Amino acid sequence: MHIYLRKISAFLLICNCLNVAAQNAISGVVKETNGMPLGNALIYLMPSNTSVYTNNDGFYTLETISDGDYEIHVQLTGFEPQTKPIDRNQLSAQIDFELKKDVLTLREVVVTGTFDERSKMNSSTAISVLSASSIQKISPQGTAGLLQQIPGTFTDASAGEVFTRVYTRGIAASAEDDMGWYYVSLQEDGLPVSLLQHSYFGPDLFHRIDLTTKKVEAIRGGSTVVTALNAPGGIYNFISEDISSHFGGAASVSTGVRGNDNLYNRVDFTLHGPIKGNLYYTLGGHYRKDDGARDADFPFSKGGQLKASIIKKTEKSQFRLYTKYLNDKTNRYTGVAAQHWNNPTPMYGQDFSTTALLMPHFDGAIPDGRNLSRTNAFNPTQGVHAKDITLGVEIKHLFDNGLLIKNHGRFSSKQANWQTSISNAFVSLGNPLGYFVSGASFPVGQVIFSDARTNEEVARVDNSSMFAGGFQYLSDGSLPNDAIMGTSGWYKDNEVDEWINQLELQKTFDNHNITAGIVMAQAETTHFTQGTFAYVTYEPNPKMLTARLENPGQATVALSDTNGLSNYGGLFYENANANVYQFASFINDRWEISENLYTDIGVRFERIKHTGSKDRSAPISTIGGVDGDVNTAYDNGILVPTGQKDPFNFVYAYLSFSAGLNYLINTNRTVFARFSKGNKAPELNYYFNNFGNVPIQNAGEIQEITQVEIGFKMNAKATSLTTTAFLSTLQN
Repeated sequence: MHIYLRKISAFLLICNCLNVAAQNAISGVVKETNGMPLGNALIYLMPSNTSVYTNNDGFYTLETISDGDYEIHVQLTGFEPQTKPIDRNQLSAQIDFELKKDVLTLREVVVTGTFDERSKMNSSTAISVLSASSIQKISPQGTAGLLQQIPGTFTDASAGEVFTRVYTRGIAASAEDDMGWYYVSLQEDGLPVSLLQHSYFGPDLFHRIDLTTKKVEAIRGGSTVVTALNAPGGIYNFISEDISSHFGGAASVSTGVRGNDNLYNRVDFTLHGPIKGNLYYTLGGHYRKDDGARDADFPFSKGGQLKASIIKKTEKSQFRLYTKYLNDKTNRYTGVAAQHWNNPTPMYGQDFSTTALLMPHFDGAIPDGRNLSRTNAFNPTQGVHAKDITLGVEIKHLFDNGLLIKNHGRFSSKQANWQTSISNAFVSLGNPLGYFVSGASFPVGQVIFSDARTNEEVARVDNSSMFAGGFQYLSDGSLPNDAIMGTSGWYKDNEVDEWINQLELQKTFDNHNITAGIVMAQAETTHFTQGTFAYVTYEPNPKMLTARLENPGQATVALSDTNGLSNYGGLFYENANANVYQFASFINDRWEISENLYTDIGVRFERIKHTGSKDRSAPISTIGGVDGDVNTAYDNGILVPTGQKDPFNFVYAYLSFSAGLNYLINTNRTVFARFSKGNKAPELNYYFNNFGNVPIQNAGEIQEITQVEIGFKMNAKATSLTTTAFLSTLQN
């Protein structure tokens, strides 16, 4: 018996030794052509599920490799990928790589505007990519500030980080000042940042750039009509940091001055690594405090965001759970006065670079027109306070029969509260508007302006000749430029709860790669806007003024409160609610006609339903206004709801399609062409901005966008080039 046991033990030991002998390890270093090591490069072995990332020194090791013949691949954003064959005699050897930069990242795999992962060279549309290193070199002040680096994109970020305008290829008919992202989709990881757009409520309110962004993929027009929700003009997709097989991260601290020694401070960080087995995590975000490029007596931006994800990844599946919390305050600049159209020069002592013309700090309280028993705090230092809590789940699974299923769902709760200045027009002291806008019935005579902070009299004016454009100072004091600033304390409250889910099925049949899917989304929103006039000096660093009417033998009439606010909520009033339901189904076929010729044809059906209502409003009917005192004119004209609502309930349905052709001349040159027919349904601003106290009887127009493009891509040894000719037409 003991003899048999010894024989069995010896046999098992021999088998184990043979098994150990059959396991191999490959190691090496990945460097740039200048000899610098490249960290976080992906090394993977085919056919095998073995992969690893290089460490900060560019070193990698692939372990427990069975005998056989393989191909080893290396891939890193911004560099041309490399592949080397390995036969069984090279196992356990050192294999090094030297990567060349891919200037236009034409070899990089992209996912935006396509239904499968493919390189830019193999895509029949114009795609641009900004890598993380490129973003850090640019150091943009806001999303639009970064996107101006992308060809074919027009951006206007002159007002600051938010309240920006972005459009592509001249498709801009409705991209007005208050609807700057009308035709394009701002996305994070393939889903829209926000489902809604309306007046001064755009996706840039809830998007910030930091180290958690791995890269940006941008597509102008083309296949966007099939791959995006109600956004035929383009997609700007910010892709988050991916997994890493080793612990690592990055941090940056930025500090400096802008304008007239205005401080800028910012901290960014990101962490990533494995948790256990095939489970990984990412964590990152930023915080900043920025006094702004122009002069104001408060921080222009303050806040940040935190993003995190947990990812489980196997050979055929991936599960990603992620979240984002954004809590950020940023303001918006108004215009600067200028003269001479051909060669603009500033007026009234202002400066194009440093003048902000924003109301200074104060703490006000304005009666809420929806319920006069409440007040809304108003302080222009708050700016635009945006909050966003997002939770998303992304699942991918490849079945043995080759069927790939992708499902990406996300819920978010957003809030945007505006306490800012709107407009900064020059209003002469001889202009009747500056007095009647207070809400007083007949503010003619002697008007006293005082500094709202010190309560010291600044100027005493006789405006009796204002109907002829005149006025007269009654004391030694005067106002800068003999004017006040035509501005409003602008209070806005928007809340949105939204969810979206996109399901895709993908299968290859012979030379056809078929993708089909559906998108379902819903958003519920409330929208409130109230405008209050404010007495402010018209000068580069404005001051708040109080104003009162003092005529001999008559009671004093307060044209403003102690902060300088006047005509509480009397300039405008909007109160509305809406539900948006979106459904889309699509199918796309990428057909390999030959080894070098590909075509893809996609069709998308979209249905959007808008339901909701909008209040009618009228000035308060109570004599003396909110406080019942006729001599406090500043609260006599507040707009309140009449009790009547104007409902809306409209459905927009349309079919869009896009067809593209891609021909590979050789591995370094390709030509492509595409024809697209897309549509744009109205946004909620159609109801919120129009139909003041009148019924909403008709749906808005569905705009039709036709686009044709033809392009050439080259990635030669010394030159990289992408050039595109396009034609866009917009109807309705």
